[in-house]
Amino acid sequence: MLRYMAWLCLRNNDLTGTQMCIVIGPRIDLAITLIDRMKKLFSNSQVFFDSKETVIELNGVHIEAYPAHHLEGFWSLISVAVL
Repeated sequence: MLRYMAWLCLRNNDLTGTQMCIVIGPRIDLAITLIDRMKKLFSNSQVFFDSKETVIELNGVHIEAYPAHHLEGFWSLISVAVL
């Protein structure tokens, strides 16, 4: 799933300016691990990411992982492309 999401972000500019949301388990460390795994997909390239643990930005697409018990910030998003 992570590779597919990265491919959707990078294949063209259709999703630029949108958001992808990942709802994962009840613990924040699961969300951190998931985003870390996505960042490691690009470890052999010259791509650098910001230091936020649950957020990654690819080609203008904001990808954020939310623990299942903290979805409050999720409801206010307006341009969600993938959930």
